[in-house]
Amino acid sequence: MLEDSLVTQETSNGPADSSQPASLEWFAPRKRALLAPFGVGTIDQAELGALNVSHNALRLFGLAGKTIILDEVHAYDTYVSSIVERLLSWLSELGTSVILLSATLPAQRRKALIQAYGIQPEDPDQLTGYPCLWVGSAAGQYVDHPPAAQPERLMRLECLSDLDPDPQQQAQWLLSRLEPKGCVCWIVNTVDRAQKLFQAVDRLAPPDVQRLLIHSRYSVQQREVLETWLNALGPSGKRPERAIVIGTQVLEQSLDLDFDWMVTDLAPIDLLLQRAGRLHRHHHRTPEDRGGYPQALLSIYCPMDQAGSLQSDKLGYIYPEYLLLRTAAILQGRSQFVLPEDTRFLIDYVYTHPDPDDPADWQSAWQKFDRSCSTDRGEAENRLLPYPDPRDPCTRPMASLTFEEDEDRAGWIVARTRLGPESMTVIPLEVRDGETYCIGLDQPLRLDQPADTDLQLRLLRHTIKVSGDRLVPALREDIGRRQVIFEQSRLLRNVWPLLLVNRKKDLPGIDTLLELDDRLGLVIHRKKG
Repeated sequence: MLEDSLVTQETSNGPADSSQPASLEWFAPRKRALLAPFGVGTIDQAELGALNVSHNALRLFGLAGKTIILDEVHAYDTYVSSIVERLLSWLSELGTSVILLSATLPAQRRKALIQAYGIQPEDPDQLTGYPCLWVGSAAGQYVDHPPAAQPERLMRLECLSDLDPDPQQQAQWLLSRLEPKGCVCWIVNTVDRAQKLFQAVDRLAPPDVQRLLIHSRYSVQQREVLETWLNALGPSGKRPERAIVIGTQVLEQSLDLDFDWMVTDLAPIDLLLQRAGRLHRHHHRTPEDRGGYPQALLSIYCPMDQAGSLQSDKLGYIYPEYLLLRTAAILQGRSQFVLPEDTRFLIDYVYTHPDPDDPADWQSAWQKFDRSCSTDRGEAENRLLPYPDPRDPCTRPMASLTFEEDEDRAGWIVARTRLGPESMTVIPLEVRDGETYCIGLDQPLRLDQPADTDLQLRLLRHTIKVSGDRLVPALREDIGRRQVIFEQSRLLRNVWPLLLVNRKKDLPGIDTLLELDDRLGLVIHRKKG
């Protein structure tokens, strides 16, 4: 952590301004990584270097001459990819080395990223092998195909096309196939679905089965506790005899976990392969270690109607329908994958344009997907810096319009680093005996004065991110004017207080109830009607 690595203190020739200078904002934890010699963070702060926002030149200066590592680049949507491509063009001119990592990158995305850095592959056919290492610069190019860590990895498949969508029925089905020994997981596409499925599993599972739920609607501190538990499923962890983990996309990336059996909701094929990377991952484990799951089995919940058409609404509207249709089609009739041999073919098939003789619903879904991608590219283009040109200063577009930097709002004037519904970061609070407490801290808060840095950092560990184009405006209106502790504490300026009564918050205007549960995280109940 970098909390203590860059100690900042305001200097002044006179009394300090009550609203701390903007320069100190540069030393908030979310921005320090761009200034420090070494740093770890999300892609968002780096993206702002390619957007038409104030101080983007300082961001580019912070990235110049360094080595930037971008992981899981396949997961970037069209909007983010457009920004990253422009960022790559600037980093190339600034002498910054960039390492792009992905196990499931479609061919056209790989080509676009390489060209954005200013290099044309000498022999594109050399990049079709898998795994593939490509190195390019003005001095030349190098291609290698290192051996896979697990060559000819056989993974059995089953499509659960007629599984009842009711969480209670799905929990009963999962437990009916739970062996006397083994650690299994179900990765679902939405937080709401994960919470409901976990509740059903938790009610029905026998006492000897350990249960865990993990998703993005926990506080930072809770996530750390959950991930510590997950370490038991890591390469050197002491695995439980029987365990069920229910989670969302947070299980897809950056966690070195190994499950004996995996169930997953249908998702685009590259994300399915990412999820499958947590199945029989650690090859030092013996069949005896895996109990009743000596072979890798990936069970994919792919709901179909009686006519054999995909019912994508039962999966949540998270992924483009076209990619789900292509993925479902390539799964039908398959009983296994052989990885990494099949990886490149599977990904390129799903991310290919439809043929004229493909089904009509594919054509319709493709047109919708193509329009969405074009719209997203346009949204990004409106906010981007121009391409680097020594004859044309990048400050010219900023003179006419500069977009606002805000991680939560979703207006057109905001330099958004990713598309999606409006969001906000909240700290759950409650009143006890006339004092206001952060749920999770025993220390009463003085809301009428700024907090010191130590308290701000402790409060940030209890923040939760919520989103929704109806939910967030309703919360902002309900909260109204924020107290001094949030307005004048520099690390809390983008944080909102969520005042709960008996750990609940009723928003009658949008028929929604928020409930903070120790095991489920923040639950959003949408009332019927």
